[in-house]
Amino acid sequence: MDTETRAYLKDLASACQDTLGSALTGLYVQGSIAQNNYNREKSDIDIIGVVKAPLNDALKTKLGSRITHAQLPVPATGMDLVLLTEDTVKDPTPEPEYDFWFATGQTWDTEINNGGTSREMLIYQETCRVSGLPLYGPSAETVFSPVPRALLLQALIDVLTWHRKTIGDTFHDPAGQYAILNACRAWHYAAKNALISKSAGAEWVLAQEPQHHLAAKALKMRQGQEFTPVAHEEVDDFLVKVISALEEKITHPATTGQS
Repeated sequence: MDTETRAYLKDLASACQDTLGSALTGLYVQGSIAQNNYNREKSDIDIIGVVKAPLNDALKTKLGSRITHAQLPVPATGMDLVLLTEDTVKDPTPEPEYDFWFATGQTWDTEINNGGTSREMLIYQETCRVSGLPLYGPSAETVFSPVPRALLLQALIDVLTWHRKTIGDTFHDPAGQYAILNACRAWHYAAKNALISKSAGAEWVLAQEPQHHLAAKALKMRQGQEFTPVAHEEVDDFLVKVISALEEKITHPATTGQS
């Protein structure tokens, strides 16, 4: 992690602590930074905060005003902060609730959601439990409970289904590499029951299938060595293949852990 990002995380943690006070149980970095896959030019900064109970709207507004990119510049493409309650992270459910979801950054519009549900939270929770780095509070593994495999498989299916709708989207995935990398990571989880980084997922796919040109190209894009977009049809075919593999693991859980 570079010095500027480290300083940003320290300032972000201070803003959250000052604003939320005793309501804040812990604050954690997850995603690419925690998985040693951070690239300031291509990565966002993913943060999970755990609060004792749902916050009132006034407190959420106050926090948002402290951490918007205009007030606290993000040294990456963007920053996602999600606040979850202690009950949510201790008892994962099929439709987890989030209390606050805040996004801001160099290339992102500032967006605020004061509560809702999203299965994607299950991926955030498990990634944070396994590799989250505490900015404040106890270690992540003592705060987050394991997410049941069937729930996580369904959450990964949801993410890949969303990617099928956004291949080539000028904001989310103009070249198609994020869809491929997330599919590689999901495929690895289906086979090995472990969430790893996007780049590590592509490397794992290439270890199984050295001629897998989509994984190779997406990995080069991630590393800034390739810039030509991938054909949408090829990306979609790969997503469908991995979704089928995930669905198979839900239907036949006894095959868990087989490559």
